[in-house]
Amino acid sequence: MRRVNSPERQAAYAVDGRIVGTTACYRDRDGEGNGIEWTNTTLSILALTKSSGPYDQLLRWWETAGPVA
Repeated sequence: MRRVNSPERQAAYAVDGRIVGTTACYRDRDGEGNGIEWTNTTLSILALTKSSGPYDQLLRWWETAGPVA
């Protein structure tokens, strides 16, 4: 999966070398939390996760939690 290295970025991501969607990473305006939104065009979904923890921890979770179809 393509890694998005920093909050407040948008990029396509790939699974097994095939682009399957887009991610958007951000910080809340108050600086208290981080979020990742992603699409999966194969499954026609849009998903969102938020965390008050460190961005790196949220990113590691996302890299193993989402669908891989």
